[in-house]
Amino acid sequence: MQNCCLPIELCELIMDLVVEPFPRWKRFHWSTDCRPGNVVHCARVCSAWLPRARCVLYSSVLFKNPSQVQHFINSITESPLLADMVRELVIKPEDDNTYIPFVHERLLGRLRYLRTLVYDFARGRAWVYPPHHHLLIARFPLTELAIRYPCRDANPAMWFETFRLICSLHHLHTLHLYIGTSPGLSDADIVRLDTIRRLPACAKIETLVIEGANFYEFLPKGAFGTSVRQLTLRFYSGPILTSGEYHSLSCPGEHSWRFGYEAHGYHKSLPFHRFKSYT
Repeated sequence: MQNCCLPIELCELIMDLVVEPFPRWKRFHWSTDCRPGNVVHCARVCSAWLPRARCVLYSSVLFKNPSQVQHFINSITESPLLADMVRELVIKPEDDNTYIPFVHERLLGRLRYLRTLVYDFARGRAWVYPPHHHLLIARFPLTELAIRYPCRDANPAMWFETFRLICSLHHLHTLHLYIGTSPGLSDADIVRLDTIRRLPACAKIETLVIEGANFYEFLPKGAFGTSVRQLTLRFYSGPILTSGEYHSLSCPGEHSWRFGYEAHGYHKSLPFHRFKSYT
């Protein structure tokens, strides 16, 4: 194997798969932290691997506390090209009531190629961001949004504010929600959610992944528009949805939708027209 040499294109593909080896319905692995160690090892192999490894390393930026935001701003100020490598921001507060000021003027102007925002609220139950914060986030060129809600003691205010965010991102193509527990909304709250949605809200969402708790109890009808083409539902507990309970997902006529259902590690995709009677 002394003279064995893989094409650089193949080596770069391997480095890409270090951070994203999963299919669409497992795009976000909430139970694990983003660990860049393997990519750092790739960067140390040789000078030919360094450019791609650097791109992969900076493609996703994780903020757990406020000080990391300032450190990152300092980094892209010293090396402006690093900002163009960022494709994803992950907001994962270390504890409850942690405010991470990632909507910073110096980031809004520099993260030109940012496409994905991930909110992981597993350790926080309070919504600590100020009013109209969703309008500032909408200044990022986002096309993909993932939100993990608290696994217990869900806060209705968090649900309302994140729903406002979803409706504010007019270029959103992909939405991934992990709903740990029901936020305990009343019928009046669901009506209020419905009033938040305004055209062209959710008009471009084509891929929708919902996992965790049964969502149909606290979403208004047609909550995420009528453009969804790829749909995946992953439930870990609770009853299977029955006829009439898909009212929150609108089916606009005949489309080649795909329906995914996963339970206890088993995933199956079926043509959505098989479930038309449920919409």
